[in-house]
Amino acid sequence: MMADAAKRDYQIIRDAGTTAARDKQAAFEKYASAAIAANGGVVTAELRAQAAAQGMGVAVDEAGHAVVKSLSAIPAAADAATEAMRKTREEAEKTASAVVAVVKNSAVEKTQR
Repeated sequence: MMADAAKRDYQIIRDAGTTAARDKQAAFEKYASAAIAANGGVVTAELRAQAAAQGMGVAVDEAGHAVVKSLSAIPAAADAATEAMRKTREEAEKTASAVVAVVKNSAVEKTQR
């Protein structure tokens, strides 16, 4: 059976220890596609668990193909958004400080006239 062969190939690649992450993901995607096809287009809980154990998520697209995504991209995107918000806050604080300084200077100038 094609799914069994794909699973066996994936396990060999996964367990090799020297395989690049993208190669593991490609092997898992091939295995997931075969397993989903053999299961009538359904992603089993076991397959989802295997994906999660590898730091991946699996779903089926409109064409019935397995789509495997690295879940590590989610925290990285969240970290980038947090950093962008921190920088925006810093810039807003600088702007607010500058506005306060202008208002204070303006008030001092008015009282000196």
